[in-house]
Amino acid sequence: MDGSTINMIDLRFLSNPLAIQKMNKKEGADIDFINKKEIDFYKIRIFNMAKEILQHKEVDPKLTHSFYEFAQQCIHYFKFIDKSDQQQNEYEKNEKNEKKMIFTDISNSDFLMMKDKKIKIPKITDYIKIKTHVVKKTIMPKERNTNLQDPKYKTKGIKKIKKNKKKVKNKI
Repeated sequence: MDGSTINMIDLRFLSNPLAIQKMNKKEGADIDFINKKEIDFYKIRIFNMAKEILQHKEVDPKLTHSFYEFAQQCIHYFKFIDKSDQQQNEYEKNEKNEKKMIFTDISNSDFLMMKDKKIKIPKITDYIKIKTHVVKKTIMPKERNTNLQDPKYKTKGIKKIKKNKKKVKNKI
């Protein structure tokens, strides 16, 4: 490795990303910005390229690699969403199972709100310091086994498109 590549690696990983963006804007090299008009113009070609990559057709290796990185990030995101939804569903089930105390009899409400004053009878052990060692029982969290390959997660969040096929009769 020569000195310039090491300097670029140092700049990339050890500097503030906002400062790097400001430097790039001053230089006029704004790589992260993509014009929406260009995206709309090339949308069909982008979809076609993604389709070819998914069908394992020969495409530029750089594009294939970047598409697989994008797909990997999408998969991680979908797994995270599926796990969080499953845990939320379990939480809602547990919340429904909890019994809530509802007071219908208000005759004892004074006793429920007020604390009874108890007279404490002194004992000899109250004046002696006794040391006891309490062993705390650690509760380890349970590992949840989630099946992320379940078919219900394959099309989750995708809107279904209804295709209306009508036969058109030609009038001659």
